[in-house]
Amino acid sequence: MGAVIRASAISEIDNELGSVDHATRAVQQCVTLAGLEMQDVDLLVNVGIYRDNNCCEPSMCSQIQHELGLHLDPNQFLARKTTFSFDLMNGACGFLSAIQVVSSILHNGGAGCAVVVSSDA
Repeated sequence: MGAVIRASAISEIDNELGSVDHATRAVQQCVTLAGLEMQDVDLLVNVGIYRDNNCCEPSMCSQIQHELGLHLDPNQFLARKTTFSFDLMNGACGFLSAIQVVSSILHNGGAGCAVVVSSDA
């Protein structure tokens, strides 16, 4: 069985927000539309090519994860749940590459719920 895309969402234009803020908004809306809780997300992949303030480290995805409050302290949860996050940089093909990677991780049991996000500001 392949991966199932349950929802998609966007962040409305707001020139006051940066890439991380737009990604955070989009993920929050997407998770809600999918009928999930934020804490259900096991895997977060950012495929956007823009970086706020030309920041190279930490990854944009870890900044998005921090803003979302996704399992920042695994000791806080009884199940010791974590969320793995990373940037996948492949230009215009980034989304397709991410779907392949995420599908493999889901298929092999490395995660149960994944979110792919792209944000440029």
